[in-house]
Amino acid sequence: MSMFDRYIIRRLFTTTVFVLGVLIFIFIVLDFSENSDDFTDQGATFQAIWNEYYLNYIPEMIRLVMPMAIFTACLFLTGQLSERLEITALKAAGISLYRLFAPYLAFAITMAVVVSALDSYIIPKSNQKRIAFEDQYIKKKNEKIDRSEIYRQPTPNSILRINFFDGRKNIGYQIRMIEFEGKEVS
Repeated sequence: MSMFDRYIIRRLFTTTVFVLGVLIFIFIVLDFSENSDDFTDQGATFQAIWNEYYLNYIPEMIRLVMPMAIFTACLFLTGQLSERLEITALKAAGISLYRLFAPYLAFAITMAVVVSALDSYIIPKSNQKRIAFEDQYIKKKNEKIDRSEIYRQPTPNSILRINFFDGRKNIGYQIRMIEFEGKEVS
């Protein structure tokens, strides 16, 4: 690994970490402003909010914004290299653009491994703690998943339509069973 490769990777890393920090800070501020009423209504302390909720939410945020942070770092660094005429100097020294691409590729593969490790080992445990905190301190949001206009096919010759399903009472409203044979509806 040449000195230039180490320079590129170090600059990509520092820029990515900076962009991640900024994006995570913005996300925490927006999320706190949205959920602060729920936190105070339910009696959560600031220490509990930070230690149990946000510290366990940061790995998920990293996973979500890492691609954008890496892309921003690559664009920023390449723009700086071009502005300072470093790419021109490298081309004049006989280094191909494919060789210039090698540290970018190495950095991308390393970050892909880091995100995969986060997905495999850290995020499931932290999400479990974060979701437990949400269940305790954040009001339940109305889930609209699979509640209205539900269609099921209980048999090959019938379709069941439920206009609305109340999950708390386990009751379906305006239920219609459509039976058919071939192209005939009966």
